[in-house]
Amino acid sequence: NGGIKQTCVAMVGGVPYKSVNTAGQIQASLDIINTIQCHYQTFAPVFIDNAESITSIPTMQCQTVQLIVKKGQKELQVLTLDQ
Repeated sequence: NGGIKQTCVAMVGGVPYKSVNTAGQIQASLDIINTIQCHYQTFAPVFIDNAESITSIPTMQCQTVQLIVKKGQKELQVLTLDQ
């Protein structure tokens, strides 16, 4: 009806989220998740797909599961911080 349509566009260093590279999108997504979890004081595990695209993962207050593609890996390998 021509009314006002509210939108929210995440920006990464002044660049719209959709225009940022994969690493920037992952880092921005994790920052948004971290902010929402802290606001609501509810912390759920976060799965990070394409984790090989970024060199450092920001500190999260929840468990993170990093999904990484490794060339030549034929079987699923599960690593923990203890290993």
